[in-house]
Formats: sequence, structure tokens, C-alpha cells
Amino acid sequence: MENLKKLEAELKENFKKGFEIRNKIDKLKTSEVLPKIKEQYEGRFWKFENSTGSENKWWLYSFCIEAKDENGGLFNLFETNPYESKFNIKIYQYYHLCQIEITREEFIKALELFNNEVEALAVI
Repeated sequence: MENLKKLEAELKENFKKGFEIRNKIDKLKTSEVLPKIKEQYEGRFWKFENSTGSENKWWLYSFCIEAKDENGGLFNLFETNPYESKFNIKIYQYYHLCQIEITREEFIKALELFNNEVEALAVI
């Protein structure tokens, strides 16, 4: 029984050390990778075809407010599709590998169309 307790304590200590090492790795990775990701995404506009396999094509439009880590960041985004219209502000979103960078003008034009659709629904 004493050996079991000893091994459990050792395991607990090793787990704690492993967790500390994982945190150091993550911080180092973030410090090296995040500046590149910030440069690539922050302040830019994107669209992603979100209508796979459907006759009706629709897009998910996004604006990257802040890159948070190597997986995603804070985005304003909206999507209009045949089933629902959504607008989200400052949500954490993963970067889409297939997204296309677009101009601010294209983003604003799509946003205006989105707003017109929402206003039309409000009249009903």
C-alpha cells in the first residue's frame, strides 16, 4: 500500500511538471507564431463559401478584429443563407483554410445587402 501511495504521488508530481512544460511550449509557440498570424489576419476582410453541396450558394463574411492564437481570433461575421440570417459581433471563430480575402468595399456591399434583407423582414 505504501508503494502505491508513493507511485501516485510521483505520478501527480510528474503530471504537474508535464503541465508546466506544456504551458512553456504553448507560450513559446504563441510568441513566435502569433505575430505572423496577426499580420496575416487582423484588420482584413474574408469570405468563405458555406453552402457545400447546395444549389443555393451563400457566404460567411468576416472581419478579423484580433488574432487570439494560432487557431482563431475575434471576428465580426454575418451569413445569409436560404435557412437563416445571422450576425455575430466579437465571437471567437476558427480561421477557415478555404476563406478568400476580400476588399473592404466588397464586405460593405455584402453587409448592406444583408441589412436590407433584415429590414425587409422587420416590415413583415
